[in-house]
Amino acid sequence: TTALRLLALSLVLKSCDFNTKDRVYVLPQTFYSNNMVTFLIGLGSIIILILLKKMAPKFPAPLVVVVLGILVVRFLQLDQVGVKIVGDIPNGIPAFSIPMFNIEAITALLPIALTISFVSFMESVAVAKSIANKEKYKINANQELNGLGLANIFGSFFSAFPVTGGFSRTAVNYQAGARTGLASIITAVLIFITLQFFTGLFYFLPQAVLAAIIMVAVYGLIDAKEAVHLFKVKKADGWTLLITFIATLTLGIEQGILVGIGVSLLLFIWRSAYPHIAELGYLSDQNVFKNVKYYPNAKTYENLLIYRIDASLYFANMAFVEEKLQQAILEKANINKVILDFSGVNSMDAIALDELTKIIEGYKKSNIEFYIAGIKQPVYELFRKAGLDKKYKGKIDFLSVDQAL
Repeated sequence: TTALRLLALSLVLKSCDFNTKDRVYVLPQTFYSNNMVTFLIGLGSIIILILLKKMAPKFPAPLVVVVLGILVVRFLQLDQVGVKIVGDIPNGIPAFSIPMFNIEAITALLPIALTISFVSFMESVAVAKSIANKEKYKINANQELNGLGLANIFGSFFSAFPVTGGFSRTAVNYQAGARTGLASIITAVLIFITLQFFTGLFYFLPQAVLAAIIMVAVYGLIDAKEAVHLFKVKKADGWTLLITFIATLTLGIEQGILVGIGVSLLLFIWRSAYPHIAELGYLSDQNVFKNVKYYPNAKTYENLLIYRIDASLYFANMAFVEEKLQQAILEKANINKVILDFSGVNSMDAIALDELTKIIEGYKKSNIEFYIAGIKQPVYELFRKAGLDKKYKGKIDFLSVDQAL
């Protein structure tokens, strides 16, 4: 190992020109490829971070690569060949100021402010849940929102950027061992001291080093097992994760979150528009009513159809419910009674109630009577307000399917 190190050092020294005037080593011209130098700095930083994490988990590896990165860029003058550095950082913190309040400013800024607020909150909660899942604890989204609101209100008096919990910053903090709010307090104090006295030390810090720190930290948050689990349990959730991941990777964090929310909403609307509906039969041994699709030995009745709806009813899914009901009735020619099990219906809107009334009245002309069992109180209140408790008295008051029978 020692021989290899000496050989490598001799080759480097042989290929370098020594400038006695400036007392710095200058790399050969063939090595001055902006992309290559930046790539090597980033790659070297990643290797150091990974090795130190394995050999000395509690050692502040990010601090090592920051110091090494600054020294390498400073003494090899890599900033002069295109390696991007942090550059000048203003000293101190912005002065206290009172934000301007007027109708014009509020009207102009409100749409963008709302967008920033929603995306920031979603990003904060998303990364908080990611860490919470790893550490096996729960988070309170309301508390997160309160904290973000107070932080932004306070920061507005110092011309601060909008405050949020970012993926990269949280990952770095988590990898460094932060577990409580005290870590944030210590970080704030150190940042304040640095801004007051030490900003000049970070002038030559290469941005590739910062990128390497973030990449290594965020990599620890990637949970491939969870993705495989989602695809195995429910493919729709797995595809939502995959689409969100690709969108985040190609478009950015904020856009990726919005795409993920959009996909989730579309799936939710699709599921609610096509709810699960089951024809029920009676299992005498267990004294329960079950789905005849999964329990073919369940007893059914020649002139009676028992139908259970497992979703809240609203304008978008009533057409599907009516279609399924019509299909089931047509399959049994002697049907003259239908019992609807509403035990799975948690809510209804006014349009769904009107559509249900039309269905009941329409089949009444064909001498098919409807009975409803297991209506929950919030739904029953809707029936009562519409006057259906009197119109269908004795037909919608059953506590269970068994009582309706």
